[in-house]
Amino acid sequence: MKTALEQLLDTARTAGATRYYQTPSFGTVTNAAASTPQPIRFTRSGYVVAMYGQVDSGAVADYAKTSLRVQIGGTEDVAVDGQGGPAFVPFLALFGGIQNYQRLLRRVVNGTLWTFTVQTTAASVVPLVTLAFIDDDDIKTILASLSAIKKAA
Repeated sequence: MKTALEQLLDTARTAGATRYYQTPSFGTVTNAAASTPQPIRFTRSGYVVAMYGQVDSGAVADYAKTSLRVQIGGTEDVAVDGQGGPAFVPFLALFGGIQNYQRLLRRVVNGTLWTFTVQTTAASVVPLVTLAFIDDDDIKTILASLSAIKKAA
């Protein structure tokens, strides 16, 4: 049996978030070059429930040729290769061709730093990465509301 918090997070991963964090601009990333790593430093504690990725052209070919590396806290890579080293994951494999997002569930605390690096084999792309987030304070409010509704029923 799932706890109320687990049920809430399951719902949020498919229904939405209470806040979004977006990377600073990567600018134009050119063929065979990696972007300058772009940071997101969380200003609240909570849960990342999804990650979205897109390229400016909207072309599936550019999307398939663009890859992402995500590092947490400067030491932990979200994706690793078969030897445990950092890996760049193609946008198409990570986010899919239509929905452009990947569900995930990661706890973060205020001040946690995630760093994003993009590389491409396309001529050039302007990528964008956004994280869907549920704030701890919002979780408390939602759970209190759910409890009140349950008691009233």
